[in-house]
Amino acid sequence: MAISSPASRHCLHGWKQIARYFGLNERTMRRWEQTRQLPVRRYPGRQSSVFAYEDELEAWRDGTFQVSGDGSLNG
Repeated sequence: MAISSPASRHCLHGWKQIARYFGLNERTMRRWEQTRQLPVRRYPGRQSSVFAYEDELEAWRDGTFQVSGDGSLNG
């Protein structure tokens, strides 16, 4: 799956929006970040604030999203 250019990507801001996207609760999303490598990103200097791109979440759900060995996100 090709990742869109950053300007055209739809971003979900916060655990609540990410959870709503999957139809699940925030706690499940936090757990999936830790146990299933859910592709969420953190704002610089704000460890508790997260965001995620819909195209990366779709690729992750479909099993085509990969996290590199250094932990960086690769769609």
